[in-house]
Amino acid sequence: MKPWRLSLLLVVFATRCVSSSVDVTSSSLPNGTVKTAYSAVIRASGGCTPYKWAIASGALPVDVTAKASSTTTSLNLAGMPTTPASYSFVVKVTGCGGHVSEASYKVVIQASANHAVDLSWKASTSADVAGYNVYRGSDTTTLTKISAT
Repeated sequence: MKPWRLSLLLVVFATRCVSSSVDVTSSSLPNGTVKTAYSAVIRASGGCTPYKWAIASGALPVDVTAKASSTTTSLNLAGMPTTPASYSFVVKVTGCGGHVSEASYKVVIQASANHAVDLSWKASTSADVAGYNVYRGSDTTTLTKISAT
């Protein structure tokens, strides 16, 4: 009887996440108003996903929360701010390869809305235009003429 010889070949594949650095691409955020819905998006690119997001220092406006998007390429800020103040914070994003990027932001939450409109246009050069009427209103059904001529 012949003895059986058993040979075993073990092949191991290992991969390593080799990537470039991740960068926060959003340079600024909008300000907000107390008791008015707030929404902002902080985006990142480069490196490899999934990204991990964190508030590295400082604090978001009171009652505004941060949540990573489903693709992890952005951090969504949302909520109804309740306290007027100036808020400074640093956001940190880490790519799957361990690369880190941080960005500093300042958001001002005002106690009440500060409405201002700057209206301008290029005047018509047509000889049959005598002037312009300017109206304003909170909706299109209650407009008031505000131009004198």
